[in-house]
Amino acid sequence: DDGRLGILDYGCVKQFPPEFLDTCIRMLTAHVVDDEEAIRDCYYQIGILGPDAGQQQSQSELYDFIHDFGRFVLLPYTGDSFDFGDRSFRLELNKYIRASMQWRGLRVSPHFIFVNRLLFGLYAMLMQLKPRIATRQSREILIAAEARSHESKRADA
Repeated sequence: DDGRLGILDYGCVKQFPPEFLDTCIRMLTAHVVDDEEAIRDCYYQIGILGPDAGQQQSQSELYDFIHDFGRFVLLPYTGDSFDFGDRSFRLELNKYIRASMQWRGLRVSPHFIFVNRLLFGLYAMLMQLKPRIATRQSREILIAAEARSHESKRADA
């Protein structure tokens, strides 16, 4: 009520391999700028798509689902601001989460599972608080980080 925000820190620390983080940044940026080729490549690198992934359903169906889900999850970064109090966002997110249960046999990196739990936990907290958040600067930071990573890899080659 007084406008202050309290944060709980449970002391959880996770270290990620640099290659995984680079791929995640690339994947997020690819979704934000809608780069289909980079999105697909990142899904292979993280292990979502691959020779053993989604044996029950076709790779094409799996890609379509995760692509749409990924695009939806990054919706807050596609505009200059986002209203986490928007009830339709919560309902749609719940729909995607329920639909993701059909892919239970899918085996992905434990790092990716951790990142997703972190993201959905953050979104759950934000949907409870219902803030309107300026996201343009975050999107610009993400795109700049990907550009720096890409330039660094080119310099190393």
